[in-house]
Amino acid sequence: MTLFWIWVLYLFINILGFSVFLSEGRYLFTVKLFFRIVNGFVGFYMFQAYAADRESFRRLLIAFLIAGLFPMLMGMYQAATGHIWHMRTGTFGLVRNVGLYHNATSFRYFAYMTITALFLYWSYFSTRSVFQRILHLSYAAVCVVVLFNVYSKAAVATMALWLLIWGIVNRKVGFLFLCLVALLAANVVTGNLIFDQIAQVFLKETAVMEGTMDSELMLGGRFFGWKAALAAFGEAPLFNQLIGMGVGGGATHNDYLRALLASGVVGLLVYLLLLGSVGFFVTRNLIFARNPLNVMAFMIFTAYLIDTIGLNPGLYTGYQWYAWGFMGLAIHGVAGLDEERPGDVVEEPFSNIHEVSAFWNRHGTFGSRFHGRF
Repeated sequence: MTLFWIWVLYLFINILGFSVFLSEGRYLFTVKLFFRIVNGFVGFYMFQAYAADRESFRRLLIAFLIAGLFPMLMGMYQAATGHIWHMRTGTFGLVRNVGLYHNATSFRYFAYMTITALFLYWSYFSTRSVFQRILHLSYAAVCVVVLFNVYSKAAVATMALWLLIWGIVNRKVGFLFLCLVALLAANVVTGNLIFDQIAQVFLKETAVMEGTMDSELMLGGRFFGWKAALAAFGEAPLFNQLIGMGVGGGATHNDYLRALLASGVVGLLVYLLLLGSVGFFVTRNLIFARNPLNVMAFMIFTAYLIDTIGLNPGLYTGYQWYAWGFMGLAIHGVAGLDEERPGDVVEEPFSNIHEVSAFWNRHGTFGSRFHGRF
């Protein structure tokens, strides 16, 4: 159980912080917060326990693909019809599509999960038939439309970063070029709507860079809340600063501040240790074995880091199962996952130094690990 003792330390520090809640008689809130926090630990080892072989992993991906149908089709329906269930506005009045959910975060996370399953299923299990190509592309396009219509800075940044990571690590320049062409074509067809709305999403940040707006208005004005949280923390007794203030921290919209308020300086340091340790293993695996699962785990790690800035991913149950689950599974490994499929090109073992040299010249520094995938 990789990183088991770090997880135990993380849970212990949070339980210590919960003692402050209990001392104030907030029993139900404490139980609720505990079960939110513990889901990272559960997700990290749950996938390792139940999806650590090739067939179980395939079933896991199919479950994600089926589960994604409802939120993605609901988001597509809303984008196509303009029907609004819950009014949620973004920068300067952009109406976010949130479907039947409380806010746009649910659509974002469900889209991430579905895209992850699409990429991994395509890489490991797809037969690459014409039907499957059309099906995968159509499903991916629906996910992109849903993500775009939540008008989220984090979603735009995450998708751009994911495409760059997948294309660069896999050395798929053609894939990146096709994505760029598709984006430009869609923008032309919509009358520059896509670029205009992306510019509107980042309008405050652009204005701050140009010096025409106060920097505290960036990121939806979260700086005001962050300052208030830090001020309250600075006025708290030393005991509370060390182990927690009896505050859940969900209103901070920053996962580091959430950890600081809920579990004190000690809890924040342990949380950073946990993130750093998982990031180290995920990055190490990517360097030494650039298979699709390791690449995707690194992509999920970057998305999680982006979300820690403006949200509290450490309190989202489903997102923790997904993010920590896939990262933990990549660190643990899936038995038989990299077995070749029909149609894959299998390199024979090298018999002499000349063959090694020829392979190096043919594939370059990174190598062609995915045999034409994407």
